Amino acid sequence: MIKEFSGINISTKDPEMLVKFYNEKLGIPIVKEGFGNYDGAELGFDKDAPVIYIWDEELKLNGVELNPPITAEWGGKELKVVDPEGNKLTLL
Repeated sequence: MIKEFSGINISTKDPEMLVKFYNEKLGIPIVKEGFGNYDGAELGFDKDAPVIYIWDEELKLNGVELNPPITAEWGGKELKVVDPEGNKLTLL
C-alpha cells in the first residue's frame, strides 16, 4: 500500500519554459528553484504537499549510457547507471 507521495518528476531540455508554463499559465506556485547541479524547480501549493519537479536531464548529452527508467516494485521510478569503474548506481 502506498503510504506517501512526494510528487511527480518531469525531465525536460528546457526547464525554464516548462516552469513558466506550469507557473504562469496554470497558476501553480514555485515552491523552490534549483536542485544542486540541476536547473529546475518544485511547483506546488503547500511545502508539505506533493509537488511537480521539473529539471534538466543532461545525462545522455554527457555520454552516459542509459536504459529507460523502470517502475520498481515499490511504485517509484528507477534509473540504473554504471559509472566508468563499473559501479552500479540506481537513481530514484
